Amino acid sequence: MHECNLRDDFGAVGDGVTDNFNAIKAAIAAVPSEGGRIICPAGDYFWNQEGELWIPNSNIILEGEGPGMTVFSTTGHYGWRFTGQHVTARGFSMTMRPPPSPPIAAWGGYTLLGVVGPDATDVLIEDVTIHDIYCTAFGVGASPERVRFNRCRAENLYEHGFYIGSSKDSTLTACTIKDPRWSDGTFANPHTGTVAYKVSYDNPGLKLLGCTATLGITGTGGYAVGGTNFGDITVAGCSVRLRSDHQTGIGSNCKGAVLFSDMIVDGGDGYVGTWGATISGSAGDPGIGSVLDNVYFSGRYTNVIAMGQSSGAKVSGCTIDRSGDGYWAIELQNAISPQLIGNYLKSGTHGVSLGASSGACLYGNTWNASIAKYDTSAPSAPSGFSLRDHGTRRTVTAGTVSLGIETDYVGCDASAGAVTVVLNHATRCEVGQRVVIQDEGDVGTITVQCPGGATFNDGTTSKVVIPSSYVAIRATGALDSSGKRKNVWHLTP
Repeated sequence: MHECNLRDDFGAVGDGVTDNFNAIKAAIAAVPSEGGRIICPAGDYFWNQEGELWIPNSNIILEGEGPGMTVFSTTGHYGWRFTGQHVTARGFSMTMRPPPSPPIAAWGGYTLLGVVGPDATDVLIEDVTIHDIYCTAFGVGASPERVRFNRCRAENLYEHGFYIGSSKDSTLTACTIKDPRWSDGTFANPHTGTVAYKVSYDNPGLKLLGCTATLGITGTGGYAVGGTNFGDITVAGCSVRLRSDHQTGIGSNCKGAVLFSDMIVDGGDGYVGTWGATISGSAGDPGIGSVLDNVYFSGRYTNVIAMGQSSGAKVSGCTIDRSGDGYWAIELQNAISPQLIGNYLKSGTHGVSLGASSGACLYGNTWNASIAKYDTSAPSAPSGFSLRDHGTRRTVTAGTVSLGIETDYVGCDASAGAVTVVLNHATRCEVGQRVVIQDEGDVGTITVQCPGGATFNDGTTSKVVIPSSYVAIRATGALDSSGKRKNVWHLTP
């Protein structure tokens, strides 16, 4: 493989002052058509140009000694552009020097490192840090395929961390975005609508895996992960933090199916106008089949989850710490056939607003006793909804209570003697159904029984429990001798 050294072979000077634009372009031009490697030793390689460092070559490697050691700095808002096949760029930092000053409107829409064009395929960008810039850090557009960003980082930005305009089968892994004014408050007047990971239009097969985002002061409309008219992507194992008013953790206008799973969204301490997630479409073009699964919404929000204008969206296994007083944790306004399954709302005042939704299905959800579980009136009535095991509280003073399919909370008060709770009939309960059994006073004994054909996970059908708070979760067990699958309840304090 052809190999050259940016400093030794082309006279680049890494002092942060010398203009190295021509030296860098000469190194790129020297790489033969069959490819090669450009070694970039430690140093600050400055260029005082508005020109673009375009690399059309295929089979090329641009390699520094690591972020903070090999640095590329510029006064312009253009940077590297990769348009070839089998391209690797790794191990360097990029910044604007000196930091640009207003007016800032002219900087919008530019990307310091971009992968562009239908001919850009199998591109790997890893261990690259971009910081202190008045434009977007990383960009992908014009339908490249199989672009991978590994362990890339962006801090103190005017615009977005990543802008994924269109691509196919691209992946972002273990990337980190820290947005404007998070560290030292350098940038005033941050851009309205800044998104840490912005995804727009068609990106089939896009995956964000194990990425993090911390939003600073971004103004109205800031998102950690979001965009417009996007779909068919997976966001898994990621964590995001909101740190100002009018910010949203994940979502926006989802045109196609989006899976958000195994995530943590930290809403902070009650900022104004914050949302945890929006998996919404738009009027006449509803988002179809998006899923929130096992997402923990920590902290406090104004509202938590919005599913308006969606179709077939599902929220399952999510935990919500707290919604704002007087605000609904989940809004289904104009949603078509939404599903809420096995979610847990720990505190707040309001649960689910079903207003103007159709075909909603809610089951297996667990709500704190003080929460108004659902509303069917505001702003207009829903149609065709099914609450199943959701939303009914039973208070027991003594004796036996046999839970109907619509019960998810049993409170045993101070006057209760021995109480027996019989779980739902085996043929009618749902996989993932949860029943909270709460000791609300000095209860003598609580016995929990399974109906015929069902068991607890240890094989028994009856348990005497110490008065406390228990959650019984129904799962599907192994096949019995007749070939039927048993219903199994897990009873946990």
